[in-house]
Amino acid sequence: MEFKSPTSRLARLFRVGRDNWKQRALEKQKKLRALEIKVRDLSASREYWKSRAISLLNKE
Repeated sequence: MEFKSPTSRLARLFRVGRDNWKQRALEKQKKLRALEIKVRDLSASREYWKSRAISLLNKE
């Protein structure tokens, strides 16, 4: 592939594009990790309250 722009400009543009891509990927990873933790915590909470409700129903 042949580019008409100067090599130094292309290198800078490619570097900026790569850095932007890396930043977006890192932000997505952080958001995914936060959501995984939230799901884990909510699942544990739901199980706790479900078992508590069942045990109260069984006492009656």
